[in-house]
Amino acid sequence: MEEDDLDTFLEEFNPRTSPQQAESSPSSSVQASSTQKPSMTSSSLPAVKGSADSNPENSPSSSIASSASRSPAITSIKDLVASAAPSKAAIEELRRSKRYPAIIETMKKFRNNAEVQGHCCETLAKAAFDTTAMVPWEGALESILMAMQNFPEHDIIQRSGCFALEWLAQNYKGYQSLIASLGGIPAIIDALRNFPDDKHVQWTACGALFRVVDDHERNKEAVLALDGLELVQAAYRRWPDNWQVKMAMEELSETTCVIQ
Repeated sequence: MEEDDLDTFLEEFNPRTSPQQAESSPSSSVQASSTQKPSMTSSSLPAVKGSADSNPENSPSSSIASSASRSPAITSIKDLVASAAPSKAAIEELRRSKRYPAIIETMKKFRNNAEVQGHCCETLAKAAFDTTAMVPWEGALESILMAMQNFPEHDIIQRSGCFALEWLAQNYKGYQSLIASLGGIPAIIDALRNFPDDKHVQWTACGALFRVVDDHERNKEAVLALDGLELVQAAYRRWPDNWQVKMAMEELSETTCVIQ
């Protein structure tokens, strides 16, 4: 899936059915129930600040340099992180490699390069959906939000960032609060405001809002204070058949919506 265009992935991800109705669909494995969170073991959770597992020495991907030296195929990633002008070929290899610490380091170094940020955000978005991906998510989350804040008008960064936030909030305990503490809620709201006609941004932003506020009253209050309900209502009027929009509408308005 790493080579797929994110727009194509999102189209396949959003059939005209709810997650509960799509169990027989080929893509049902990617449609999590709004009421049932996946069963997660402690070994599958990302390290959270203050935990024993957050020690870099305990991470299988703790050293970018040592990881790179074990694999000749990612020599150019080492060059990319050390370079002043990353090539498109190097960025593509970075995407394919799934060397997530290198992706995070690259985002930090090239924070003003929209192309680099877009490629990296797409890769991290798909990894957020895959709970088997070995990603140091606290650092990745900070990099995603930095990119969203630095490039508010960049559609790829915004829809990728929102998709990542949606599934981090869904799949990992404690990440609803962490996303909010790092400024994730205003970032999602800004994406909704800045891209009223982009269905993929609207879908993923609504999905992110739903996951961030689900059973979390403080986050819900924060969204409502930023006029989040009005933005979701506008999205629902245009895309009532999208389940991410529908679930955000139900959660924020406390009403039941029917997919057309």
